[in-house]
Amino acid sequence: MYLENWITWIFLVFISVVILTFLIISCVAIYKSEKILVNNGQKDEFIKKEYGQKPVRKNRRVVGLIVSMIMLVLIFCLFSLTVYAVIVKDGGNIVYLFDRGRLVIVSNSMSSIADEKDYYNQLVEHGGYLTPEMVEKQFARGDILYFNPAPSLEDLIDKDEHGQPYLTQNGATIGTTYASKYLNKVFAFKYGDMVLVHRLVSIKQITNHEGGQEFMFVFMGDLYPTQTQMVSYDKIEGVATGEIIRKLGFPILFLSSVFGIYTIIVSVGIMVVTNVTAKRIEAEYNNRLVVLGLKPEQTNKKQKLTPQPKQITKKPSLPVKPAAQPKTAPKPPPKLPNKLPPKLPAKLPQSIRQKVAMQKASTQHKI
Repeated sequence: MYLENWITWIFLVFISVVILTFLIISCVAIYKSEKILVNNGQKDEFIKKEYGQKPVRKNRRVVGLIVSMIMLVLIFCLFSLTVYAVIVKDGGNIVYLFDRGRLVIVSNSMSSIADEKDYYNQLVEHGGYLTPEMVEKQFARGDILYFNPAPSLEDLIDKDEHGQPYLTQNGATIGTTYASKYLNKVFAFKYGDMVLVHRLVSIKQITNHEGGQEFMFVFMGDLYPTQTQMVSYDKIEGVATGEIIRKLGFPILFLSSVFGIYTIIVSVGIMVVTNVTAKRIEAEYNNRLVVLGLKPEQTNKKQKLTPQPKQITKKPSLPVKPAAQPKTAPKPPPKLPNKLPPKLPAKLPQSIRQKVAMQKASTQHKI
């Protein structure tokens, strides 16, 4: 069985890869062809009509947002339902929520679709245990049943006035059994690695391996009156409340199967690829609107401006008086070199000698 499941999974994975690859190639080709048409101006009339007016663009954005939200909610619900279906089917236990269990029926063992002879003998008017009320509450594959937690062992076994269990009859087909108010009620119980939902038809007391007495509970499906399952008390999971949701369990059964999981994965992949392609084509339309002058060029509003440093204004400071410098005596003027001009030759003319004597006299007078 596990080998067959693995072969099925490998085949489905191969088919999924082929389908998604073909879809991606097709979407890329569609996008490129649309881009060429837009750049050549062959889609201008369509773009002006469908995207040119601002209210139309706004309505398209709103519709696109709503569709995206619906897709996200749908994907989340499908994945959640798939996980729930797998847990319910393969978990081996009833899923309890707010003290109420739910279980999807996977067989017709409790339906009225039975062999005529066996079903005839099970009816109470023919010595069996099935009353008309029980037949009305029968269920089949795809139905959802509600369960309460299993009652205690003391509550399952009726006691007489002396506080002891006592025997009774449950129709000719069942025979002698310990009395219980839960006889012919529907229970969920573990049987091997499965959870079965059958009717409690008899309670017996046997000697266990340790030599003590132990109550055993016998269950039987309405469809197979000759097949019974006898389990101990610790295998009982819950008792049905009688509430039945007809046929609503088929989606859960499908989603918990290999083909159901495969369908969900491929569907999500197709939705993602087509949505991305549609967004890219719409971006090309918007760019063409900017080129045609029908839409202002978008700026990145989220771009943060770099903060300018604050200019710190200093208060004007009072003028600082220069420090007083010590008084120093004035420097004497430099002495001129006391050099007399060279003597004139004796043979100079008298006029030149007089001029030289006058210059010499004025120089000495200044000094």
